[in-house]
Amino acid sequence: MDKLYLRAFGGTKRTKKPKLRAILVTRPGDANIKRAVVTLPKAFILEQANIGNVCTRVQFAAKQCPADSIYGFAEAVTPLLDGPLKGPVYLRSNPEHELPDLVSALHGQVDVELSGVTDTTKSGRLRNTFDMVPDVPVSEFTLTVRGGKRGLLVNTKNLCGHKIFSRLELEGHNGAHLVKKKLRVKTSCKKHRKKGKHHHRGATARSD
Repeated sequence: MDKLYLRAFGGTKRTKKPKLRAILVTRPGDANIKRAVVTLPKAFILEQANIGNVCTRVQFAAKQCPADSIYGFAEAVTPLLDGPLKGPVYLRSNPEHELPDLVSALHGQVDVELSGVTDTTKSGRLRNTFDMVPDVPVSEFTLTVRGGKRGLLVNTKNLCGHKIFSRLELEGHNGAHLVKKKLRVKTSCKKHRKKGKHHHRGATARSD
């Protein structure tokens, strides 16, 4: 069964902008992924002040996207190639949608464009839909979204003290479907040990 690991790094308090990393690991022998939909928790929303720098479709086609339209990095590992495919993640304009697409421009032995449509669900959750995934085996795919001052996401609440979950939907090129409604997102929150009395056998007081 394919697995998706999500982790937020950095600030956990409300209004902080964490870095978010998603790692998709596939199981050998399963069908190649045709479509993927990742819905983030309500704890994350787009930082509207930081999505003004967008690459146009004309600039993207000409490989002339401005540096400030890069919002992350992606890497894909496939057994068909000698090395991984790597490249920047852009926000690219989409005239058919209100929000820009999230596009990974992967380079290596071959060049691959992995484009995800960004929108929100009826409940206000941020969602990315990748509809045109190439029919090739990918053993691992990692996508990291920038955090910090120019971060793409912002916390709507303190992430610590409770669990937050995303939703994952996968469709294989063979028509198989996988839905995980509660996929936990790990955070940088520190675990607090429960306070209690500790007894140490054989300990004696000594003064020199």
